[in-house]
Amino acid sequence: MENSQAALLMLAFLLFLKGSSTLVVKPVTDPVIGEVGDTVTLEIKPPGALAAISWVSPTSITVVSLTGSTPVIGPGYENRVTLDTSTGSVELRSVNRKDAGVYVFDGITIVSGIRESFKGNITLNVSALVLKPVTDPVISKDGDNVTLEIRPPGALTAMTWTFSPTGITVVSWSRSAPVIGTGYVNRVTLNTTTGSLGLSSVNGSDSGVYLFRGKTAVSGNPEDIDGNVTLEVYEPITNVKVEPNPAQPIANQTLKLACLVLGSQIVSSRLWLKDGQPLDSSDRITVSVNSSVVSFNKVLQSDNGDYQCKANGPVNEVTSAVYRLEVNYGPEQASLTGPDKAALNSSVTFTCSAQSVPACIYIWYVNGIQTAQGSQYQIDAVSNVDTGSYMCMAWNSVTRRTSIAEKKLVLFSVTGKEGPILSAGEITGVVIGTLAGVTGIALGVYFSVKLCRKNPDDPKLGPAERSLDAVTWPNASETYENIATDQTASKAKKQDHAYTDLQSPDQSTYSTLNE
Repeated sequence: MENSQAALLMLAFLLFLKGSSTLVVKPVTDPVIGEVGDTVTLEIKPPGALAAISWVSPTSITVVSLTGSTPVIGPGYENRVTLDTSTGSVELRSVNRKDAGVYVFDGITIVSGIRESFKGNITLNVSALVLKPVTDPVISKDGDNVTLEIRPPGALTAMTWTFSPTGITVVSWSRSAPVIGTGYVNRVTLNTTTGSLGLSSVNGSDSGVYLFRGKTAVSGNPEDIDGNVTLEVYEPITNVKVEPNPAQPIANQTLKLACLVLGSQIVSSRLWLKDGQPLDSSDRITVSVNSSVVSFNKVLQSDNGDYQCKANGPVNEVTSAVYRLEVNYGPEQASLTGPDKAALNSSVTFTCSAQSVPACIYIWYVNGIQTAQGSQYQIDAVSNVDTGSYMCMAWNSVTRRTSIAEKKLVLFSVTGKEGPILSAGEITGVVIGTLAGVTGIALGVYFSVKLCRKNPDDPKLGPAERSLDAVTWPNASETYENIATDQTASKAKKQDHAYTDLQSPDQSTYSTLNE
């Protein structure tokens, strides 16, 4: 009763002032637009200090008034209205569609010590409530349980969810037990307080738009709410692999590393790592546009390391197992260590080594004949037949390359005299064998030339092609490709020397034998 009297007195005072000029104040925003459940502000800025004001609703009800120090709230607006006593602006909370319309205000302001009356109006438009979901879209992977969450502005009284692609009702509820739609039994839960929808064990066929429509009470007034949520269900990435091409990288050749993603058909991004750090690209190392392939234009030993590919999908991230890159190279700088001279019946060991990845295979040739395999060649008791040329060929089975090292072994006597130590009978045998060997070599050359002329396409096999322990070694051309020009010339020169040594002994030797 007291509030009504105060409002009447205020109106009477304002009517008294209308006899003089009244200032028209324009609102800051007009119209003010809000949705059901929103908080809106009807904002004004009078030119002076506020002395009094009154706001009247579209239904002619006083919303709030101020004549002294404390605002008076009108009936039906309790706990919904706040008045700014400095400007006269009004904050209206939890609006509904009945709040829409034109609000009229009248007041008194003091400008330069003079009391001035002012007036004006603001239009409030309240649209039907379109409820936004808490998360949209909701992204999930196969087999997960998901919640399509909403938060209505008031108490919920009814709710219906529909799957848009098919038009099938998922669940409906109106103050009784929820009714589950066909195909969703045992898979759906409905929160009757908020209207949120729960789906269990989702799969790709559950992807789509879910529509919801319900009723809620806002400030005691029933309001319709509606909206939609998009659900996206993806197959997760199950594994990521790094695949090299070629499978066995060779130094100074090209190499590609592919990032293979298994499971998900959608890959958001890929990241290459080397030794746990992002891989740096360069003029020699390039990454494809979608990062699915790393290309090495001439891979080097400096590229050795642990490589991984990290793939990101819509629902998970997977990093591949480590691919350890070890560039194959060599053999390089084959070397042969061992004595140049040996005493009769002494033991001799030759050792061959070369830089190579993988470790190379060593093949031994004694006087041009393939003899043994292994990094060492040992003679337990040296005899005359062990003198001559010892050649070690280092062979890399991956790069298919070879490197050769060679030494000469001669005998010496206890007196220090080099050369073979022979008896008279042995000398006779050597001479006869030498003459026979020269004759055989001449005949062999003759028939070989003759045969080559008859069949020039018939390949000539070198000693390196002979089989040892069921292993097939590289052919002669592969072997000698790796010998430097000066080394080849040196071998030829040494062979000429060998044939010189086969010349007939002088008459003094025969004289000794005849005695």
